[in-house]
Amino acid sequence: ISSKNIFFCFSVDKTNVFRGEAIVATYKLYTNVQVVNYGINKVPAFNGFWSQDMQMPQQLSLEKTEVINGITYRVGEIKKVVLFPQQSGTLTLEPMEGECIARIQVKRNKTGSPFDIFNDPFFNDPFSGMGGIRDVKFAVKSDPVKITVRELPPNSPPSFNGAVGRFTLEG
Repeated sequence: ISSKNIFFCFSVDKTNVFRGEAIVATYKLYTNVQVVNYGINKVPAFNGFWSQDMQMPQQLSLEKTEVINGITYRVGEIKKVVLFPQQSGTLTLEPMEGECIARIQVKRNKTGSPFDIFNDPFFNDPFSGMGGIRDVKFAVKSDPVKITVRELPPNSPPSFNGAVGRFTLEG
């Protein structure tokens, strides 16, 4: 198991915004092996941002697929957050850290021992209950993301109340 088999990816919909402009940040799990469990050890603090978690399903769904560098991964969204930068400058969104338990098929090597009978393919069959399957714990971590936050333009009109972005109203 390596970071080419399981990894967290952190993406944002914008990396260049004004102070107070909303950013949607999404943490995803990518895997091309069977994941039987995962846990989050460190959730980012979002320093310099006001944050609001978006509601996510209770259970991780790995039904979507994405191809990266020719490799197909099953993908599931772990966390989604709306962020509002509270200061200007270059702000760094910290990585999310966790661990996954992957279930992998293990091939047994023949050693020349009289017990090699147990290395028969029958015993490596996952349905035989005799082995060939192993759960492996693997640490995962997303990369940090830098956001450039620009200060609001000076001399704003008196009616400006701090709302930044595009808005639509429906009646």
